[in-house]
Amino acid sequence: MMIRRNLKGKKPRNRNRKRKLYLKLSVFLVLFIIITTYVYEYIDKQVLPTLLEIAEMRVHAHASTMVNEAIKQVIVENKIDTNDLVTYYYNDKGEIISTGINTMLINRLGSEVVDNISKNIEALGLEKVYIPLGSVMNSNVFANVGPRIAIEILPIGNTSINYDREFRSTGINQVNHRIWFNIDTTLQVVVPLATEKITISQEFTLVDNVISGTVPPNYINVPGNNVLDVAPDIFRK
Repeated sequence: MMIRRNLKGKKPRNRNRKRKLYLKLSVFLVLFIIITTYVYEYIDKQVLPTLLEIAEMRVHAHASTMVNEAIKQVIVENKIDTNDLVTYYYNDKGEIISTGINTMLINRLGSEVVDNISKNIEALGLEKVYIPLGSVMNSNVFANVGPRIAIEILPIGNTSINYDREFRSTGINQVNHRIWFNIDTTLQVVVPLATEKITISQEFTLVDNVISGTVPPNYINVPGNNVLDVAPDIFRK
């Protein structure tokens, strides 16, 4: 029996098989690149932002608890009253002419609060929170479906505190005087494929008084720097 061969003595089928194999590999490679690119884009634009958003919610809860506990401890231990922080000066007509703010005391309290927050962050330790994969897919149907993804909250962070104040007219011959503190707490979170530092900003009111009169023209500050924090409902009125 005779077998057809090309001029080099090889079977024509081998070349066809190699071409088909090469074509299949090329198609597979192209599909692999397309799918990989799509998955990467989906994770980068959909999954990771959702994970970080969920992580931020958890960090916010932790930060709020730590800050509130730190503030309450300092206020209770020092037995602080709002009258210790602000003094109003009146003229003979009973009108407010100036206000004195005890920034030295405010700053001392702020330093103690920062120390307590730092201790609370250290005591938190490494904490893992697990969420279902379906919850990051933006689907109500699969919200609680799928393997659980670990979110790590690391005790690595810092806290900055500063205070602000304002006089605001609230009606006829009435003024609202507020002193509040802005607290920024930063914690680090680790999610699959990403690490992020999340800063939680909170506001706590020290003084919130409604008094008769008009906005005083002068402020008197006992020497000190704008550094501090505190919460309103734990002061003795």
